[in-house]
Amino acid sequence: LTQSVTRNRWLTSKLLFGVLATAAAVGLLTWSINWWASPILATMDNRFDPALFGLQGVVPVGYAVFAFAIGAGTGLLFRRTVPAMATTIAAYVAARLAVTYWVRPHFAAPVVKAFPLTAGSDIGFAVGPDGARLVAGSPSIPNAYVLSSKLVDGAGHAPTAAWLQAHCPNLPGVNGQPVPLPGPGGPGAKTAVPSPFGVKDAFNECIAVASRTYHVAVTYQPGSRFWPFQFAELGLFLVVALLIGAGCFWWVRHRLA
Repeated sequence: LTQSVTRNRWLTSKLLFGVLATAAAVGLLTWSINWWASPILATMDNRFDPALFGLQGVVPVGYAVFAFAIGAGTGLLFRRTVPAMATTIAAYVAARLAVTYWVRPHFAAPVVKAFPLTAGSDIGFAVGPDGARLVAGSPSIPNAYVLSSKLVDGAGHAPTAAWLQAHCPNLPGVNGQPVPLPGPGGPGAKTAVPSPFGVKDAFNECIAVASRTYHVAVTYQPGSRFWPFQFAELGLFLVVALLIGAGCFWWVRHRLA
């Protein structure tokens, strides 16, 4: 603060050099990784996977600039290296998780598509304290970001326990039907183990009946939105980094006077 340059000029030079160097280094590293992995990525159909989305495209640059901004801000705030590093790591991880699971799915209104229910559908059944229930998996939609997959009727209602009791009486866990146990049932087992073939037949029969009323409703972001989502997330992190930078200027001018 006793140098011949003004505080704003001093801070501008520090932040500008750090941001440009960080963006250039991470941009080059990301491009190198994507170039090397391009044959592998070309065979994959899950570009929206949380583990892959943050390693591709332009978002790594936004992450890096955001992390640099947090480091600069906490450094000015604490003026001690270790607390600033710990806070930077915690804030960075928290922001990444929040954006990945709470913000990214809502960058655009999702698409809802109905899939017919057939014996080959990705449908299973689970048995809980309240009895058996049908569980819908995620249909194969290349490069889509699947948000939810539900088994519903035309009014959006899932099959109830009463419906299963009335239409799938042979399904394990329904109407007192024995539930499959691991192995031979174990010592002292009180429930007989039904034949796997019997379970399969009962399940297929249940799916055939359910297909007359229910379908699989999938809510997802299509793969064509990969790049719009990349730039939207990049812009989000850059804007937050810019706000942190503005806070740094305010802190230097008013709190370090």
